[in-house]
Amino acid sequence: MKFIFISFLFILSGAPCAAVHTAAQLLQMINEKGANTVVHELYDGSESEWWNHIIPEISKGNNDWLTVASALESGVDASTAEDLQGAVSEAIPHNPVGVLAILNDNRPLLNIEKVCAFTSYPESEEEMNKLFVNSIREMYKVKTTEGKRCITVMINNVENSIPFNKDL
Repeated sequence: MKFIFISFLFILSGAPCAAVHTAAQLLQMINEKGANTVVHELYDGSESEWWNHIIPEISKGNNDWLTVASALESGVDASTAEDLQGAVSEAIPHNPVGVLAILNDNRPLLNIEKVCAFTSYPESEEEMNKLFVNSIREMYKVKTTEGKRCITVMINNVENSIPFNKDL
């Protein structure tokens, strides 16, 4: 009886029952099944591991999660591509060197022109400004050609931007 009661409380508490994958597990899954299959398994268009775990982890800029982002790129569609690209952009202030390491001009999504342009924006103007300023500040410390290119893209994006409108 105690077991049933405790199980019932666990279910009512809203504790997630699904396992949350580590970066290493996701890389193994991608190697075994392919990026397209893994993306479709993780993303269901609603509250999923994609939204609740993977995208937030990538945006923190940890090298292992940036490697996952790179491996997932070939499996994304239009909606998941925007999420992935936005998460990598948001990782810039946390790990600019790590972000630059996964960018490649021959890639359709994860390249300097797109990631450093911040094509998906945060919810508020304050968050957007903080992301831009912190990203430029951290990227400025990277003394490579790619780092300078990224800063140039960021600045050009700000110079050519329209006033913030959260309804767009």
